[in-house]
Amino acid sequence: AMAAPTLSFNIRPTSLPFKFPTTATALSVATMPLPTDKTSSMPNKENLPLLPVEDAWISRLDYDAFAKEVSALGKELLRETGDDDVEHLNKIISWRNISAIVGLLTIWMEPNVVTV
Repeated sequence: AMAAPTLSFNIRPTSLPFKFPTTATALSVATMPLPTDKTSSMPNKENLPLLPVEDAWISRLDYDAFAKEVSALGKELLRETGDDDVEHLNKIISWRNISAIVGLLTIWMEPNVVTV
């Protein structure tokens, strides 16, 4: 039997100060067992697969504290948002819409000198 083709992208910029989780970590998280009924327990440290060294930070992350920090940041940003910010965002949205319209109107061009 012929193997199914796979598609992969190299999206790991080297200039970032952190490492992306590995494919192995993503697969282990995606295949974690979930409870099947109300009496089952969620996965814990004893029944989870070991993380690769570069992804060990995931096991030490305090999710409750992280959630509180994100919530506090959201509230702070909401308090600091003013009319100038809304006006700026509306301008960005207008530019996005104009670019989309230009792209759609010139999509038939080959080569497309407008969007290249």
